[in-house]
Amino acid sequence: MSFFECEFPRKIGFTSSGGGTTPIGGPGWSTMVNMGFSGFEQRNRNWAAARNKYQLDVVAMNYSIYQLLLAFQLAVGGRSDAFRFLDKTDYQFFNVAMLNTVTGGINGDGSTKVFQLQKQYIVGSGPMQRVYTRIISKPIMGNQTFGGTPITDFLGNQLPNTVAAYVGGVKKGIPGDFSVDATTGLVTFGQAPGNGVAVTADAQFHVPVRFDSDDLPAQVVEGDTSLATTEASNATDLANKVYPLVTVVGCQLLEIRIPQGQSQG
Repeated sequence: MSFFECEFPRKIGFTSSGGGTTPIGGPGWSTMVNMGFSGFEQRNRNWAAARNKYQLDVVAMNYSIYQLLLAFQLAVGGRSDAFRFLDKTDYQFFNVAMLNTVTGGINGDGSTKVFQLQKQYIVGSGPMQRVYTRIISKPIMGNQTFGGTPITDFLGNQLPNTVAAYVGGVKKGIPGDFSVDATTGLVTFGQAPGNGVAVTADAQFHVPVRFDSDDLPAQVVEGDTSLATTEASNATDLANKVYPLVTVVGCQLLEIRIPQGQSQG
């Protein structure tokens, strides 16, 4: 399986023009629950990390918007290739410690230059505090390529640089002080952060996903003259240029797992 380093159309993934809805979805787990006759339960968590799933129900979208969705689904071969998706409910973090790829800690050790971006979700405080850590493998960065091909949005536009790195609370410059691999989420410093020095980052990121079906069920619901009006030269021509409005229900995207430090999984 390969990874298509391209952002899924935001106008479909977030909200569609000409009708539609925002995606429904979020993290999911795999948990086995065994309940005895007494009602007491024994629960076993199968996954160490959650896996996001999204459902895009896009109703009465403009013909041109549907063509974007159709082109993307054909380009990745249905479930075959994964790609980048912007989850507007969870796509950024600020001042979060990076993972030291050698020690496994969150501080510098005086020799390690490579750190992994991650996001932390913290609940509670003190001894009862719980922290869920999520590896960020697809940060949003511009001026990058993968296999010689630029990493862009679906129209080929360059993505913005969103990663900011701090060593001991001091913001570092890019590209002078550090570089970011947008395909793995690895940050490499020109000079190794000192022993015990905090290494943190701000960033926006994509979720690596794939279509959860090889099919794209589409239904024409009615005609759309919004595009036709601008193209038609007379009433007769207008009648021949009525574009369909298309509804796609149940189009699901499923997050894929990518091993730390790798670009695809």
